[in-house]
Amino acid sequence: MAGILQKFLHLRLWVAVCVGALTKFCDSLFSPTSVPWWSPAVRLVMSATLAIYQLDALLDEPDAGRGPGGRRMVWVFFLASAAWFAFELLHASARVFWLVLLGCVPCLLYAVRLGGVGRVHQLKAIPWLKAPFVGGAVGLAVVYVPVLAHVARGSPVTSPTLFLSASLMCFCTANANLFDVPDERRDRAAHVPTAPVLLGYRGARLLGVGWTILGMLCALLTLQVRRYPLLGLGVALLFAHALVRPETKKASLALWVDGCLMLPLIIRTILS
Repeated sequence: MAGILQKFLHLRLWVAVCVGALTKFCDSLFSPTSVPWWSPAVRLVMSATLAIYQLDALLDEPDAGRGPGGRRMVWVFFLASAAWFAFELLHASARVFWLVLLGCVPCLLYAVRLGGVGRVHQLKAIPWLKAPFVGGAVGLAVVYVPVLAHVARGSPVTSPTLFLSASLMCFCTANANLFDVPDERRDRAAHVPTAPVLLGYRGARLLGVGWTILGMLCALLTLQVRRYPLLGLGVALLFAHALVRPETKKASLALWVDGCLMLPLIIRTILS
């Protein structure tokens, strides 16, 4: 059982499920009618999440999946998720297609090693960029893919939607910041300037708390039906920042920190 769980986490299936739940939460907010749990927006964001994370592992972790057939499995999952993503993208509306395609370009290049003058450059190696980059990408995708899928006319950019997106971008940035804490030694050796590398353990936790509080403030400025699920996620992330330690195992961290992303959907389902 433990081995199956490790594979489930290592192949990024768990984070895809959690991001899918967050997309479903937003999907239910913008749909004029009841939408199926396995909606096109959820499938598209989940497939994109899987493909991007698998590619990131292959490019940025030379030993990803080390073991008998391990790396081959990562390749198989990447190709399968990329094919799934391409299928969902080709069946999306024109507005969703271009939003996702343009958003995927920097995400796919995130861990690509670009040759420079005497050194190798990566987007993730830009100081302070790693967590906000991941959080911004997820926060935009889970909100605006459902918005563009359901808002047929008019501008999809409204004040409540902007605050919803800003809130989730801050929360997802805080989420990504938590994963940098146990990765501090590896990131320092790889010269990736994450918050724990630049600020230390305490400074990184304070930064994550700041992102979470900012997300909660943005949640207060959105519509009431969205407010309590978002605040619930914010409270959970504050507890996570209080509990995380440098020695926290990545598997445990992934289970409960990524699992927090399911809270908005759970709270909305209970309250509805």
